[in-house]
Amino acid sequence: METSTLPIDDRVQIADFDGLEGYLRAYLEDERFRSEYPAAYARWSEAAAILYDEDASEGIFAAGAKARETLAAFASVLAGGYRPLASSPGSEASTRARLAAWIQSHRQALGDARCELLEALLQYWRALNDGPRRHSHDAHDVGDELRWEDARRVVVLTALVMVEIDRSL
Repeated sequence: METSTLPIDDRVQIADFDGLEGYLRAYLEDERFRSEYPAAYARWSEAAAILYDEDASEGIFAAGAKARETLAAFASVLAGGYRPLASSPGSEASTRARLAAWIQSHRQALGDARCELLEALLQYWRALNDGPRRHSHDAHDVGDELRWEDARRVVVLTALVMVEIDRSL
């Protein structure tokens, strides 16, 4: 059986991953998802559009901000009235706390392994979001320059977090 592989020295192209990004987009664009999470879908769509429509440097920050708003809107629907005491409702810490609380409240139905996966996705999302946020607040003190690819990762991972949580229900 012959498999298609790329030699180690060839660069992987963005088009090689259209299948995954296309799947995530199709899942979020489905009527059921859009009607259940309308604000999250709208903000995610804006973030995705910003990546391809804006000036590259401005788009990186704007897409990251929209991705944070996206997950906050998604968490609001999932967590309902749960509001962590230490955070303002729209803050990133509040969003993570609300999603973590939702995961914990469904631990028995989801199982430990699935909950650990969802928690790890949230931690990865936080780590990706920290980079653009640090740059926007204090760009001259941060070592690496942000690239378009950094914003793409945040937008795609935001979609992945929502899809994986929604599919876990």
